[in-house]
Amino acid sequence: MALQQGLTLAEGTMAQLEALAQAAEQKALHLQQQAQDWISRLPADRENRVSTVLSIQPDNMPADRLAALQSAFDYVGGVRQSLADNHLSAAELADIARRGANASAGLKA
Repeated sequence: MALQQGLTLAEGTMAQLEALAQAAEQKALHLQQQAQDWISRLPADRENRVSTVLSIQPDNMPADRLAALQSAFDYVGGVRQSLADNHLSAAELADIARRGANASAGLKA
């Protein structure tokens, strides 16, 4: 009797383990497909980000030569601060682009 109950319990446990293994395999296949989709979209996403950053217009034109130099130092400081943690977020990249547009416009003027 105990042997029969143990066998029934083992069969039930094996069925559960098999179902979990199949579910894990399906999830792994789904994640693999999702990763492949991300990888295929990455080059276009990167190009869009670069285009967006390069199209940022200056929003604070330096009034004179001294202000233009200060704007350039502000740009360098912003880059240094953004890269200090070895990670560049989208917000930091946008800030660098804005500071760069302002510094470039000031130095050209």
